[in-house]
Amino acid sequence: MTNLELLKENSSFLLQSVEEKPYDNSFSSKKIGHQLLNFMYSNDGIGLSANQVGFNYRIFVMGDRNTQCICWNPHILEYSGELVEKMEGCLSFPNLFLKVKRSEHIKVRYLNEYGLKIIRNLSDTWSHCFQHELDHLDGILFTHKTSKLKLDMALKKRRKLQTKGK
Repeated sequence: MTNLELLKENSSFLLQSVEEKPYDNSFSSKKIGHQLLNFMYSNDGIGLSANQVGFNYRIFVMGDRNTQCICWNPHILEYSGELVEKMEGCLSFPNLFLKVKRSEHIKVRYLNEYGLKIIRNLSDTWSHCFQHELDHLDGILFTHKTSKLKLDMALKKRRKLQTKGK
């Protein structure tokens, strides 16, 4: 489990929902979360779900070097009615950025790396990140959250940038 490889946008595994399993308080369960965090940091991300690296676990990580969380069996308990559109990217979709509407405030529940139940309120970037990563675990990609026209425009922009970079 040390050499993780990021699944790219054409992987059918990313479209599969990951089933919830009881939390296992073993060393390997704790290690998975820390491997995901380290991989996320090394790829300059702020979120990463287990299925993005081929793991069939209902876990994701999010955060930065100062504050991070490991979320086993995550759930959203409440959504605010207020939707906010923010620019999102995804490690599995290099250099693709889309504006996505999501709830600005959410109340969430998950188990941390020690199996303790955490309930907290999230806003702004962390609310969007939690929703994005939870979508991954449900087989939903951020490209599914926008219109075909906006997606086509973003893909065209990415191709132009890639062509300039060569």
